[in-house]
Amino acid sequence: MTADDHDPLRQRLAESLAARGLFTEPSLRAAFDRVPRHLFVPETVWTFHAGRWRPLRRADAPRQWAELVYHRDDALVTQVDDGAVAADGSGLVPTSSISSPAAVLNMLVSLAPQPGDWVLEIGTGTG
Repeated sequence: MTADDHDPLRQRLAESLAARGLFTEPSLRAAFDRVPRHLFVPETVWTFHAGRWRPLRRADAPRQWAELVYHRDDALVTQVDDGAVAADGSGLVPTSSISSPAAVLNMLVSLAPQPGDWVLEIGTGTG
């Protein structure tokens, strides 16, 4: 997928959040329309199936990876078992994630930034 391939996913995400009435200010919608979320997500994310967390690499499944990155409600697991995965590459416990877009929007609404403000969310996950 190219950078332009992510644009429809970002637009779909923003439209979904708007349909739920979550944008309280036009500037928040503009931020979601502009910021390419996929640039802040590691190349490998983790999905849960068959009782374990399994890696999903962007290079192996670019469309599925992108769909997870732009999912409205789900946080995205970016590390398991503090990076010490099993020999088969799977993991048991999520230890890092990137916040769901809906959670990020909720934090921004609570913060009430004004047009022209910059916001940096600092966490212990992907940063």
